[in-house]
Amino acid sequence: MHPATLLISLLSLVQPASAYLFNHDGHVIPDMLADSKYVAWNPVRQALGSARNGVGHLYVNGAHCTGTLLDTGGNPASAPAYVLTAGHCLRRPGKTLGPFDVVVDAKVDGRFELNAFADVRTENRRVVKVRRFAYATMNGSDLGVVELDATRAQLAAEGYRFSRIATDAREGSALELLGVPAAADVGPAFHVLHRANCVFQHNVYRATRVTNLERQAFRWDAAILHDCSCVGGMSGGPLFVTGTDSIAGVASAATSLEDVMETFEEPRIFQFDDFNLASRASPAVGCFAEDGTFTLKGTGCTLPEPCDAERVVCARRACERGIGRGCHDAGRFDEGCRLGDARSCGALGASKQACAGGDAASCFVLGRSGEHSYFENACRKGHGPSCAELAGEGDDLHLWAKACFHEDAPSCELIARVYEQGLRGVPRSPKAAVELYKAACEFGSESACKRSGKPARRGD
Repeated sequence: MHPATLLISLLSLVQPASAYLFNHDGHVIPDMLADSKYVAWNPVRQALGSARNGVGHLYVNGAHCTGTLLDTGGNPASAPAYVLTAGHCLRRPGKTLGPFDVVVDAKVDGRFELNAFADVRTENRRVVKVRRFAYATMNGSDLGVVELDATRAQLAAEGYRFSRIATDAREGSALELLGVPAAADVGPAFHVLHRANCVFQHNVYRATRVTNLERQAFRWDAAILHDCSCVGGMSGGPLFVTGTDSIAGVASAATSLEDVMETFEEPRIFQFDDFNLASRASPAVGCFAEDGTFTLKGTGCTLPEPCDAERVVCARRACERGIGRGCHDAGRFDEGCRLGDARSCGALGASKQACAGGDAASCFVLGRSGEHSYFENACRKGHGPSCAELAGEGDDLHLWAKACFHEDAPSCELIARVYEQGLRGVPRSPKAAVELYKAACEFGSESACKRSGKPARRGD
């Protein structure tokens, strides 16, 4: 299986995530048959489901989802109980998670219902109040962590099981999805825990999901394509590696004929339909302190942190935390590739090939990835930004001038200030400064246009 990019369509993130139901022959069937015998899933009864009794019905701000009690390690005596679910299960009035949103410590009105078995009456379920949505994101993954108003020790003493996150699930692994169907096509009698068995079909290394209504691109770094039956209400449900208590991912949405998968190694495009999509749970590994409380500062935690800065700044910070996706977005492909980010590896290889073919911009990309010699190569080819990078390393005025000659606007502005103020032993020359500001304006600097009095150049 090749590293890939998957383009995925969602009807809306305001409604429960759409997903596919399969019959016992593996064919997709319409949601209207969700409460029929034709769906390849089974209601879970209490006696047979005791090993999975940590999976429950999550109800937050009017939205139905599924979640799982999470074994966070540390000291269970005082640690709060946490539930792993999907990030898009966080619903707030008038707000949905945007493609770069990271929400921490959101106050919500909700409950988590355990014992949601087929043979347990609704009034006999164990209901735990939700204290807060500790974390939710659709940036890089569709993951959420909910803190309950109960300690882990309390629920463990009542016999409820806590599950760990799997880090070694692979294509071909047998999977087991649990969730509580609650879509419009599902009758109330079916709002109980269901189990579906399937196979880990494809490992997706890069996923971009676009909502039809808002045209927002949601990007994931790791996802699982599977063929377990899933419907609204099961979002956030755990995909267990069969025969273990380890969670490979959480259920989220479905693919369609419009979805495209592109490989880096081969110039081929793959279309995948009739699969459901889950977000890998592994980014949340390490996101709990020794006392069992949630933290983004934990060793090995790769969930994105909230960042109000420009995207490139946020990407650099993520890269410094060891998140491969951040390295890719910051243009540091070598670091991203070393961290296992397949897209970084692909970009690095493509850039090297293009640079060898004479493309100076690709040489510049490689230089930004830490291979300094590529800046020299690109500068010799007349690439202004590469000359500017070299100039900045040694604060070389001659290289700044060369970068300006090759149409790097910031370099022209720097030289203009040198002449404007008579710096570095250069005689003061307001006339030369104005001409340099005009050049910087021509190369795209609006601030230089203001200084030179020249109208800003408009984009094509």
